[in-house]
Amino acid sequence: MTTEEFWQLYDEYDLREAEADYRAGIIAATLANIHRDPDKQQPYEPADFFLRLRRLREPKRMTAEQMEAALRSITERLGGKIETR
Repeated sequence: MTTEEFWQLYDEYDLREAEADYRAGIIAATLANIHRDPDKQQPYEPADFFLRLRRLREPKRMTAEQMEAALRSITERLGGKIETR
């Protein structure tokens, strides 16, 4: 298995897990909404029960330094060389 094939399989697995979390979140939100006080509480959403879903809902902003660090890490993991000028 190549590195590319591995990461493709990982991405597919990760997507299936996120979908499973969403389905479970729908059930949890439904049960919580049945038992909440509508006058005192906002309705629950599936993302309220799974951190992964909250992360997907919120836009992620990276600083230039964070982007550089992430790219350096990916390059090193894939066996690439980092050349400085």
